[in-house]
Amino acid sequence: MTTPMNIEHFNRVVLVTLDRLHDAFPVPIELKTAEIADAATPEALPLEPSFNDLEPTFEAVKFLAAEGFLKYSNHWQDGTAFLQVQLTMKGLTVLGQIPNSLDKKPALASQIKTALKTGTLSATTDAAKQLVSQIFTAAVAAGPAILAAAQS
Repeated sequence: MTTPMNIEHFNRVVLVTLDRLHDAFPVPIELKTAEIADAATPEALPLEPSFNDLEPTFEAVKFLAAEGFLKYSNHWQDGTAFLQVQLTMKGLTVLGQIPNSLDKKPALASQIKTALKTGTLSATTDAAKQLVSQIFTAAVAAGPAILAAAQS
């Protein structure tokens, strides 16, 4: 089954966003929606993107915040940037999640960085799909531990 274009773009936005935030942590950064969109889907944006062009990327970042992977202080009303963006404990936990030792795979943050650097994501959408699936699975698994740590 072919992955719909909106889901492919979402998966890539998730990976690019989490990678940038992990690289900057603990310093909050400004995320420019057009830069994230362009890195996620190169050459897909027009030279002067409208909000309609940027909306899927803008909403993907808002989704990550709503699900607790990141936080931000505000965003520009025109949807062009998020201000003071930082990974949360949940985001850090998921990215540092150590896979099953039998798998001998690197942490998710390393897998994302490798996929972005080597161009794996442009060659196949399955790579992005698998990484995002691992991120969300790790988030669900880490949920109780994060909640317990926050309450103590």
